[in-house]
Amino acid sequence: MTTFESYCFEEDSNWVEYKNKFEIPPENSDYYLLRVKKKFYRQFIDPNYEISKPQPPSQDPPSSPSPPTYSTSSSTSDSTFSSSTQSDRTNRTPASSRGNTQTTTSSSGELLQKFYQYSWIFCNIGLIICTILSFVPYIGPYWSNLFYKLFLTFSCFSYAISLLSTLGLPQFNREYLYRVSENENAHSLFLCLLFFIIQPVGLIMIPIVVYSFFHLLLCLQPRVQKINPQLASKMATFHQTYLAQSLSLCASFELTLFASLIFMSFTGTGSILVTFGYFQFLKRRYRTNVYTRQLTDSIKVNIDRLFYHPSCPTFLTTIYA
Repeated sequence: MTTFESYCFEEDSNWVEYKNKFEIPPENSDYYLLRVKKKFYRQFIDPNYEISKPQPPSQDPPSSPSPPTYSTSSSTSDSTFSSSTQSDRTNRTPASSRGNTQTTTSSSGELLQKFYQYSWIFCNIGLIICTILSFVPYIGPYWSNLFYKLFLTFSCFSYAISLLSTLGLPQFNREYLYRVSENENAHSLFLCLLFFIIQPVGLIMIPIVVYSFFHLLLCLQPRVQKINPQLASKMATFHQTYLAQSLSLCASFELTLFASLIFMSFTGTGSILVTFGYFQFLKRRYRTNVYTRQLTDSIKVNIDRLFYHPSCPTFLTTIYA
């Protein structure tokens, strides 16, 4: 297995998405980034990796604030809930006579995170079940369409919960809006809302349900570890073995879905608005997801070979160039 020191974080799309959920302070950024890397490595790569706390940076001013907390609890393995810095900052109060208020606020924050976690688990289990039921043969178009709508509803709630857990309650200021615009959960939430306005497209369900399934494995593994360590070990092995293949398959479905949306736009069964919104989603995906980038580059290379082939007519090569 790859060690922490030799693991290439920048080539892992999950690491890019995971890191973007944190606000790394510009002061002593290497120290905080190393902490985030170690937590990511234990959650996604090696559950048995023991985190040794790095040497804290020296801080001369005695009144400087303490570093932010990057995890709400050691039992939370899903990246959606392991980065709740805003909630931690809200719960942190000065060490003064308001100790009881601090305890009450901290307890409320923990209860809120527990609510987010279990609601997120419920929504992801619901969307997986709806996906399976929607593909059951002979149930009829009414039930198939109903399960499809329920799938989109569970997906929207799942992404909304992840967004709230990561960024906190909505705030009407420029900084918060910018963070929302850069958050992957916000992009996926907007995408699911768009798919409500067109006819059911089964391809959208496959990438979402695959991502949801692997996130659930990470979230449920520490809970299963307390009940059945052997099963938890099998879950971790399954995650490590099939994650890369599954994410590559999801990238293929996402690009195929884009071609389907273009065709539906010309036939009148789709929407140009949805196609354009999905195109913007794929552009963002290309920058952050290594599997989408590799597949897109591979398709481009094959197209280049086709148009620059000696047997290709010159006018087609000229138009393509």
